[in-house]
Amino acid sequence: DAILEAIRNRNGEEHRPAFGRRPTTHTPRICRELIEHHAAFGKFTTAFGKFGELIDRLKNNDPNLTDLMINCFVANNFSDVAWKLLGRYIANNYYLKSITFRTRLLNDSTMSSLFAELSSRGSRSLKTMVLTKAEFGIEGTKSFAAFLKNSHLTRLEISENECACAECFRLIIDALQVEGGSIKSLRIRGC
Repeated sequence: DAILEAIRNRNGEEHRPAFGRRPTTHTPRICRELIEHHAAFGKFTTAFGKFGELIDRLKNNDPNLTDLMINCFVANNFSDVAWKLLGRYIANNYYLKSITFRTRLLNDSTMSSLFAELSSRGSRSLKTMVLTKAEFGIEGTKSFAAFLKNSHLTRLEISENECACAECFRLIIDALQVEGGSIKSLRIRGC
């Protein structure tokens, strides 16, 4: 496949990928990104076909992808690298408006991976975020709060988080109260 060809050809030399397409040149950085993406999400192209397509559409900045939901069925197979790449793809996407995370697998560790990328890169298009059935505590909240300070979210909903404490919500509220903040709707329930 083209991925294996890219792995063999890390020096940026011209090669002919599978299926007789035109020769392409990949720099070592692009090869690393292809390998990293395939390692994190390659299994989704076969096992979870439609979700693999969604990830590719997100990565490729598809203007028709404006809403995305991550549930426990697909998140169960995410590594820390997958969470990091998901954060990068969301941050680099110009069209994604809304994302829902409905999974207990959104915990301190995965939130740190996801929101480290989102915090450093920002996301101008993302307006709505829903976190349902997550299990994050203070460490995950710190990463999330760093993202919130620079986000353009207008709606945030957090529900059914069994691990969050009063300190977590104080950090979230403080992050949303930055000057020029865009939040219009905040809903916290069942936490």
